[in-house]
Amino acid sequence: MIRVRWRLLAASLIALASTPTTMAQQRSMQLTQPGTEIIPPDASLGVAVPGTATLRPGPMSQTLRSVTIRQRHRIDALRSRPVIALGNGRVDLRPVFMNPSTLTNVAASLRKSPRLAKVTADSLEVLEIEQGLILQQHLSYQLSLGACSSARQRQQVQQGGVDCFTRLPAAQRRAAFSDPASARFVADPRERRRVIDAAEKATAASEARIAGHLAEFRRQLADPARRREFIRTIGRSEVQRLAAMKDGDLAAELINAAKVQIEQTMFVPAQTAFTEWLPPGTGSLSVRDPSASQPASTAIFTRRPSPIAALRPEAIRVPRTYQLEARLYLTGFTLANRYEWRERVSVTIDWCLFGCSETYYLEAFAGFHFGMGLRRPLLLRGTWTHVRQGRMEYAQLKPEFITVDADASQYREAGVTDDRLFNGQELVAELGATAGFAYKVPFLGSDRITFDPGVDFTGYLPPPLTGGQFTPPGAAQALSVPVVLEHVDLLGERANFGVAGARVMPAVKIDLISRKITFKLRDQVANTTLVIDQSGASFRLAVDAKDSSSRFTLGDPVYQLGFALTPGITADLFVDVSVWSRHWKLPVWFPELSVELPPGGVEFGCHTDTICSRGYHFTYSAGGRETGRAQSTTASNPWESQVRKWSEGLLKKGTTRCTTRDRNIGAFCRTGIMATVREAENQMQWLIDDSLEKRQAARGSKARNAVDKQLQSQLDGKKSDAEARVQQIVNETTAAATRKKPMLSPGPLPASLAPLPAN
Repeated sequence: MIRVRWRLLAASLIALASTPTTMAQQRSMQLTQPGTEIIPPDASLGVAVPGTATLRPGPMSQTLRSVTIRQRHRIDALRSRPVIALGNGRVDLRPVFMNPSTLTNVAASLRKSPRLAKVTADSLEVLEIEQGLILQQHLSYQLSLGACSSARQRQQVQQGGVDCFTRLPAAQRRAAFSDPASARFVADPRERRRVIDAAEKATAASEARIAGHLAEFRRQLADPARRREFIRTIGRSEVQRLAAMKDGDLAAELINAAKVQIEQTMFVPAQTAFTEWLPPGTGSLSVRDPSASQPASTAIFTRRPSPIAALRPEAIRVPRTYQLEARLYLTGFTLANRYEWRERVSVTIDWCLFGCSETYYLEAFAGFHFGMGLRRPLLLRGTWTHVRQGRMEYAQLKPEFITVDADASQYREAGVTDDRLFNGQELVAELGATAGFAYKVPFLGSDRITFDPGVDFTGYLPPPLTGGQFTPPGAAQALSVPVVLEHVDLLGERANFGVAGARVMPAVKIDLISRKITFKLRDQVANTTLVIDQSGASFRLAVDAKDSSSRFTLGDPVYQLGFALTPGITADLFVDVSVWSRHWKLPVWFPELSVELPPGGVEFGCHTDTICSRGYHFTYSAGGRETGRAQSTTASNPWESQVRKWSEGLLKKGTTRCTTRDRNIGAFCRTGIMATVREAENQMQWLIDDSLEKRQAARGSKARNAVDKQLQSQLDGKKSDAEARVQQIVNETTAAATRKKPMLSPGPLPASLAPLPAN
């Protein structure tokens, strides 16, 4: 006998060893144990969303077999250490563990009331795959007979984290379709009427079907053999109580004793997509698909080199202490992550207690991404001081910088064109998604829908981000704002089939933590570069012995930013079983994804196509006042106002004529026009500065008028040349768009607009 047993055991081991099993299959098998996943009742209900990791038809175990699971995290270890590395960021699982609606937390609450409910299975799996992190939750439970028979017990059930089915009168049901706060809400009156009619027809059909089930149950109760089986299982008094009930009460009792399964899947991407600042409509937030696979160690990020600031060939005479006019600099980036979420609900009602079963199935899903475009206005000012100590002579610069909530005029001054002003918003937020809903109910059949919404939710932002205008955090400061989009349904209010439906509302919590702000100071005389990382610090500059002048550039702002994004979903699913209704409204918070900006040590810098650095050329003038005044080479005067008004008008007029179907041609046109106008502005500014010095030296009004007349003539010439060049660029754009060929190089600037030689 012993030898036979050993032979059988050896044969079993050999059979197991000869069966190939991949690592992914071994790990996915742990999710396919009975009761730990929902098998969709109809394969046709599944939708495969392209570019997603988890939104595929069929059971989750089938999806897991198609991916390589790198690591299965132990839940007890994650509870003690909930922050783990993922891609170029970190994931904090505390929002999941601390959420009362997390299914394992609901299971724990239900277990505290064993007389009211029985938890048959619950699980939470955290699996790391190549694309990111999968969180898989499951809960199976059944309320006891009589658990929903009184108001006190219903309240106890609610405290456990679930609800009873509720009888919904016809008038109240119809009113819910007009209530924006209800999951049944239908905005369009004509569509609402159609849905209500369909719901009432389905309810009548369901009532007839349930009446047949109840008649069968009463027939079994009258059968002595079957009645004895019921008594052995639930007790004589309980059988007598059910037999004495009216049909309506008996139906409610059996419906609330249904076997309920809830399955929830979340996916957090390992790769965060970064780009330079590109507001909506330019292709970053609304077009770029952040789900595209990228190497885990890199980020989608490009940074254009900052233009080198040109210096005046002649120094400006200034007092010993001179205040640099405050100037605005911009930095910016966009961020986009693709998250995935799915919730499946299965309700199986045993109309005969242990038979006559019917299953109601609901499924909602969303693959969504938040695109965040952040511009950071930095106001830079400072004090330049000439110092002479014996034979030693040098200059001292004390720069100061702060973050500000800039207005549209300040953005223009920094070089932002009208098509990128966006009312001076510092934050632009967009939401893109593919969402869907499917159902299968016994008396109605099955159906499904998908919807692809795109939402600019900047207008939904609460204080202090209202309207996208706010003061970004300065160095070592933080900002935390939760945003719940209660009026945005990712399903577009299309997932309402009268007796079954859903709304999926997104949410996000934004945390910004500023790490560092720096500027670069380039001393042209000493040929050195200094990094300014502290506002108000003083820096020594060399002076040219020939004319005691100081030449330097100031700009190239960069910053580091800690960015934490915690997405959420509030899904409101409902199903009607005749006149009884049940909602599942479980707010879901994804793990918090914390990202350090810049990733991999690359620092985000100057906003595209803006003034990134400015050049200064000063020499001490003994005739000036020692304290100086708050002015600069671009102090306000009638000529500057004239030039600014002209440049804004020409930019607006020229760039609006750059609209073509070919975005590359249009971008080329706008860039060429902006470069032409900015160069003309710089040329005219230098002419204005020179004329101001000549005007101060001129004696008498006649001499000053002559200077003014000469300046106006020079400005008109610059304007004429620039306008001609803009017209040339527009003509080339039109011709290129007609030929559908890329534009050629715009060629050299006219001689009158050629850059002045730098000193």
